[in-house]
Amino acid sequence: MQVGGAPPHRRRTGLSGREQARRQALQRADHIHRALTALAAAGRRHHAQAARLSGRHQWMLLNGAYLVDESRAEEFTELAGRLGGDGVRIRLTGPWAPYSFTIMA
Repeated sequence: MQVGGAPPHRRRTGLSGREQARRQALQRADHIHRALTALAAAGRRHHAQAARLSGRHQWMLLNGAYLVDESRAEEFTELAGRLGGDGVRIRLTGPWAPYSFTIMA
């Protein structure tokens, strides 16, 4: 007898589904990062912010910084728009100081 939860086979199925969704989301984030980095002069991936810091309830799949030449800014923005959708929202902010691209010796 199970108390306070689904039967083990249902629980495994639920976890398996969540894990599959998580893997697919991470693969999508990798694809988005690679595509944006290919158009940028440089790209860095940072740790995703916790929901309590971002004020959002959705997962943050990607926290990236991209150094984009001004002549490609519009193209970069359009690409980011095309890569979003289907449950994924891409939010561009900046421009920011390029400190994300310095290497500390």
